[in-house]
Amino acid sequence: MATPLLLTDKQVQEFLINGYLILQPTSLDRNFHSSIFTEAQSIFQQDANPGNNILPRIPQLQYVFDDPVVKGALLSLLGSNYTMQPHRHAHATRPGTADQTWHKDSYFGYRKLLRHHQIRYTMVMYYPQDTTIEMGPTAIIPRSQYDVQHPEMYSHFETLENPNTTSDDHNISLVCTAGTVLLIHYDIVHRGTANITNRSHRYMFKFQFTR
Repeated sequence: MATPLLLTDKQVQEFLINGYLILQPTSLDRNFHSSIFTEAQSIFQQDANPGNNILPRIPQLQYVFDDPVVKGALLSLLGSNYTMQPHRHAHATRPGTADQTWHKDSYFGYRKLLRHHQIRYTMVMYYPQDTTIEMGPTAIIPRSQYDVQHPEMYSHFETLENPNTTSDDHNISLVCTAGTVLLIHYDIVHRGTANITNRSHRYMFKFQFTR
């Protein structure tokens, strides 16, 4: 197995400030990503969403997390004893899918205001296909991981833990090439956006890691 490529100090600082990093795996080629896309197409055409069983259904996904760039990033942020959580999900954004609401993922269904001051949870989002703005990319609000109540989620609240954050914060839509990995702080505000194409499917595989 290739030696993990640890993050630079600057990359760690960027993650701590902005709450995300965009990674490009170096050990996987376009044929690999195409095969994952084809496998996902087959599963979703024949069955319901496999939910937590997506890794057993597509075991080749493990190669994404063994890639030296991805593994190095997780090691840098979570330490050597990090683990993959059993909860994972494949998001299929079909033509006609509407915008999601802005949200933070909950901790085991616990939806009260809660977050960790230190990095304990991260999410990895993997995209096996080129993703255009029309296909409904993931959108994130940088630096929102430090807000307990973000105005995009709770418009009736006025008090923010981070006074520098406003409802006009710039959000980023992840238009990307096949194989891109989005590494985000677990508490960042995000959503899936609308797929306005006639026939293009957008898949995103979400995995959680903790220490």
